[in-house]
Amino acid sequence: MSCLYPQKSDKQIYLSVSPLKSFSTGDFEDIWNADIGIAGEFRFDHPIGQLGAGLSLMKFNSKNYLTPGFFGLDYYFLYRNQFELFSGLSLITGFDFGIYEFRFEDGDFYESHAEQIEREFALKIVSGFNFKIYNSWCAEFGAGYSYIFTKKKIELLSFRIGLAKSFTAPDWLSEFLE
Repeated sequence: MSCLYPQKSDKQIYLSVSPLKSFSTGDFEDIWNADIGIAGEFRFDHPIGQLGAGLSLMKFNSKNYLTPGFFGLDYYFLYRNQFELFSGLSLITGFDFGIYEFRFEDGDFYESHAEQIEREFALKIVSGFNFKIYNSWCAEFGAGYSYIFTKKKIELLSFRIGLAKSFTAPDWLSEFLE
């Protein structure tokens, strides 16, 4: 198995997990700072590239006592395309779109549970590298630029490094993924 986009009829499924670190600018950076988070993705081969879904979780700590911290959950659909640079090394490009959820911590600060959660549409441009380590295992390094559509502009720059494992999809799933 290979972590590169195969040129054969066998469809590949990819599972990846990565630690994640985000940075921001402007008003957002003045109020919150991000801890190290975690991201996971499920991808599958398709004739146009790789399609799939992902989830990331990160804690944002407040820099003042007036504003509560929150957990950021990013639920997204993804598209990836890989371009082989050298044997075992590929450039990854793509984008994500989905919902970014803010789960604020201080329950006493809000009148109802509904006020503690805010969901906004988000877009992310991603790029990185994929390096084959052993058989079906790859190391991935990536960067993403997210734009979260809120009243105030939120832009996050994220970096991640992690592992991906590829599997050959069973015939019944390969037909479904077409």
